[in-house]
Amino acid sequence: MKIRFVTLTLFTFFFMIFSSAEIVNFLPAVVKGQVIDSETGKPVRGAHVFIIRGEEEVFSSAKGDFYFKTWNLFPLTVTVEHKLYKPVKVRVASETDLLKVTLTPLN
Repeated sequence: MKIRFVTLTLFTFFFMIFSSAEIVNFLPAVVKGQVIDSETGKPVRGAHVFIIRGEEEVFSSAKGDFYFKTWNLFPLTVTVEHKLYKPVKVRVASETDLLKVTLTPLN
């Protein structure tokens, strides 16, 4: 009887720990998308895309694409900056297939 109680207690304890996504996060989230110009609809190359500057950041490719992994929990705020465009902050509620970020030129 005592062994059964201990076994049940341990099972319950481990079930509670491993069923909580906020406590145990085995895989990083993927944030990916494309940066495009609001006037031309063309991709923006070299846009600085980040959650935490200096840690979780990338630059968009020639096709405007970006991709990075993060250990932060959703919702996230992704910032996109480029010297020729107004900066944009995008709130991301969950992992998406493709995030479309539209930048407006400064002039």
